[in-house]
Amino acid sequence: MTEPRQLREYQTEAVTAVQAAWTAHNMSRPAVVLPTGTGKSTVIAKLAVDARANGGRVIMLAHRGELLDQMAASVTHVDPAGEPVGIVAADRDEPDTAIVAASFQTMAKTRRLNSVGMRDVVLVDEAHHAPAKSYRGVLDELGSFGPRVLTCGFTATMVRADTEALGSIWEDVVYEKTLAWAISEGFLVTPRGKTVVMDDLNKLAKIRNVAGDYNQGKLEEVMAASVDSTVEAITAHAPTRAMIVFATGVDHAEVLAQLLTQRGISAVAVVGSHSREYRQEAYEAFRDGSLQALVTVQVLTEGADFPRCDA
Repeated sequence: MTEPRQLREYQTEAVTAVQAAWTAHNMSRPAVVLPTGTGKSTVIAKLAVDARANGGRVIMLAHRGELLDQMAASVTHVDPAGEPVGIVAADRDEPDTAIVAASFQTMAKTRRLNSVGMRDVVLVDEAHHAPAKSYRGVLDELGSFGPRVLTCGFTATMVRADTEALGSIWEDVVYEKTLAWAISEGFLVTPRGKTVVMDDLNKLAKIRNVAGDYNQGKLEEVMAASVDSTVEAITAHAPTRAMIVFATGVDHAEVLAQLLTQRGISAVAVVGSHSREYRQEAYEAFRDGSLQALVTVQVLTEGADFPRCDA
């Protein structure tokens, strides 16, 4: 049998802090902030496994299928002998297990929510999304099933781009580590950045700025026109790297993937319209080294778990 995953010291501290918040400090909705790459899903998994061991029923919530799969896999790593996690999202429907991983979008449907039923512990990944009206509604509904439902939120960034107040959902951050701390302690490598000057990107200066960001349609237009320069820069500065490339739109992503492949860097585009099966095949190919680059739009911005990636 596979050996259980051993938590790092700070991960154990985070678990202890949440459990103390629930019990000693009588909080119902504490939060944990850990930087990307430090293993939030392992902390979530340990809390879920401990709750299950005490007879509790657990739901782990996220807004993307990739995050649900990652949390479910983490539970198996932490407790290989335990019952597999049930997935409730879109056409996947396994609501009867002690630990369920479910999407907010699916839980917004009353029938699916009722099928999952009362849960003693609710664990929310990417918790900065929670104040959104639809997410808040799901949390409130889950809280209405029992006298005291214990909830905890996890994120790397306890800030939102809009005006919704995170404090309206989460009572207090009970454990936090910074990106600088994780790098200084050797858990993350020091990032190295390179700015590449491209003459054909001077058109960016002419794109209208909307609420502090470029107009999306115009941005994709300019970036698509400069795709050859982008590929040149990648082949010049990162030809052997295992990379995730962020595009500005679906067409841009498809063209980038095609051109990179033509230049000897095997790449596929991964966008929201692709099926779960397609995305999983691409991820496995990237993990096993048969694919060198994933080119994405909005899909791999949160919860991407690819230790092989180095650019």
